[in-house]
Amino acid sequence: MGILKALGKAKEWATEIFYIGKEKLKNARVWIKNELTKFFKKALDMMNIVIDKIASKVRGVVLGASHFFRKVGNKYQEGTKNYSLEEELGEWNETTVTKEIE
Repeated sequence: MGILKALGKAKEWATEIFYIGKEKLKNARVWIKNELTKFFKKALDMMNIVIDKIASKVRGVVLGASHFFRKVGNKYQEGTKNYSLEEELGEWNETTVTKEIE
């Protein structure tokens, strides 16, 4: 009877440990989701600001944009590439804007 009682206590203990772990994972998932949402919101805001500023400076219509991150030496760069078509000449132009980030 002592072994069965010990097994019952071990099962309760294990259930409690796994419940705590499950809750920690749920909280971590929510935190990561929120951080990624903030990160991509900042990237989207940067793209929109750049597009608004260069739209008045390029001769063609801005038809597309891409966003990128890259490591340059010990630092990182965030940037956008904006694509426009100069209709009179039929030429595609690419305008790249970058900024260094920590």
